[in-house]
Amino acid sequence: MPPKTKQKKGRKGKLSEETDRFTTEEMSKDQLEEHIVLLREELDREREERSYFQLERDKIRAFWEVSKRDLEESEAQLRNRVRERDEAEERHRVEITVYKQKLKQVLSEEHDTVSEMKMDALSSSSLVQNQNTESQVRLHRDVQNLQADYRDKKIQEDRSIKELKQMQQVELMKMSREYERRLREVEQRFHHRMQTLTEEEEKRRRSALMEVEDRMKS
Repeated sequence: MPPKTKQKKGRKGKLSEETDRFTTEEMSKDQLEEHIVLLREELDREREERSYFQLERDKIRAFWEVSKRDLEESEAQLRNRVRERDEAEERHRVEITVYKQKLKQVLSEEHDTVSEMKMDALSSSSLVQNQNTESQVRLHRDVQNLQADYRDKKIQEDRSIKELKQMQQVELMKMSREYERRLREVEQRFHHRMQTLTEEEEKRRRSALMEVEDRMKS
């Protein structure tokens, strides 16, 4: 609350009314002393009010700084979430690349083995050929199983990445909306408080001006 104006009562009130009816040249010594006391009290009151409004402005600025830091922290959290999402996507890409390299290596080994088996089959007996054929079938089946596992894992990873992106997108949208809402709220509070303080100070200045004009007229 703003500081209250002190009320003059008793003898001081009567003397102030008397001094208001005279100019400083017409006042007696006691009236001049009383007039000086009143002017000093009025000056002290004005200083007190100015100190109060300055304190209120400092409080508003402090509130604004705290709100600004909170918003900056929210922005930092938002950037961290985006970076974590990008890092997760990069890890998935690396895993897929490694898996492809392993599959390529296995296929190359299979090709070499089949080539060797074909060469051996040309110079081997029927029994050896049958054994080689069985080995080739098993190896081919293993490759097919590996390829099937790769496809399943890729489908699962693609689905996981898609779900992760969707979840992070929803969370980022929520954080963005919350950030904008808090920013608008802080701005509205700040402007409303500054407008209120400006109006209060303007009223006090007008009141003081009217009081001075009344004294001059009387």
